[in-house]
Amino acid sequence: MSIQAVERDAYAELWSSVSAYKRNSPGEQYAKTFHAIVNDPGATVLDAGCGEGRGMVALDKLGYVVAGLDLTDAGLSAEAKAFPFMQETIWNDLNRVRQLFHSTRTHVFGGKVDYVYCCDVLEHLPTQFTMLAVEKMIRVSKKGVFLSIFFIQDGYGPWVGRHLHQTVQPFTWWRDALRELCDVVEARDCHEFGIFYVRAR
Repeated sequence: MSIQAVERDAYAELWSSVSAYKRNSPGEQYAKTFHAIVNDPGATVLDAGCGEGRGMVALDKLGYVVAGLDLTDAGLSAEAKAFPFMQETIWNDLNRVRQLFHSTRTHVFGGKVDYVYCCDVLEHLPTQFTMLAVEKMIRVSKKGVFLSIFFIQDGYGPWVGRHLHQTVQPFTWWRDALRELCDVVEARDCHEFGIFYVRAR
């Protein structure tokens, strides 16, 4: 079985068997923060790592045109299934990471999107892939990338026999790594997690 399939199946198991995991929705929680930063209703937004899709629903209610992307559609709510969705992975396999945010993959918007919205995703990646994933998001976004990142270990790993957060680093590590890659417009240290808004130089 491929690395992607193992990851997909592990997260599908979480979505189907752990109700608390489904209730945990950083994408929904930070939609208003994203809106306060960009204030651009009508813009296109790709929710990368959309999970149940509650972030897409929240962004739609704020006036954004949204689509979702995740490892599996197992967690998508009935309401979120109304939005365009792509089943893709930014987990583990380098070739898949390179392909993920190529402009042809965002055919739902006919090319680049205005923003990529990515909440509680990067910490799930092996460290060597975190900034590569950000680079791909920047390439596919016209205006910027919104990130929320946890700095602590997750509490759901025991369900799949390992930690889900593969990169656990402090705020300064993430901020400095992002600064090497792109312009960091916003960087907020919220103790256990951080909010970042970045764009191409």
